[in-house]
This record gives sequence, C-alpha cells and structure tokens, in this order.
Amino acid sequence: VRHARRDDGAAHRTGLELIDAVRAERPELPLVVFTGLAAASELDAVRARNIPMLSKPFDPDTLDATLRRALER
Repeated sequence: VRHARRDDGAAHRTGLELIDAVRAERPELPLVVFTGLAAASELDAVRARNIPMLSKPFDPDTLDATLRRALER
C-alpha cells in the first residue's frame, strides 16, 4: 500500500479508529488528515498523534508542503 484515501462521511468507523488501525498495521506509512468537518476534540486527538492535518479549503502550495513534510518523517 502506497497510499489510502477515506471519506469520513461514508464509513462505519471513525477517522481516529482508522488512524490507530493503520498505525498498528503499518507504523511506517505516512499519514495526513484532510478535514472540513471535525470537532475540536477530534482535531486535538489527531494533533496528539503527531499527524499532519489540513483543513479544507487549502491551496496547492500548502498541500505540497504538508505532503512533503509527512514523507520526510
């Protein structure tokens, strides 16, 4: 697996549950969270996991910088 994409609106598990499952299975896989609708507690939980996050809308330069940062980890 080189990358995965998930639409939170269509899933049966939370984004945090998915992050934890991916980290358990493939801890070396870089993760970036893209969000448009998230509660403050969920955003804090993502930050606590040290995962880069982008809030929609974002510009191409910000996307590029965030993806590069995630791949450098």
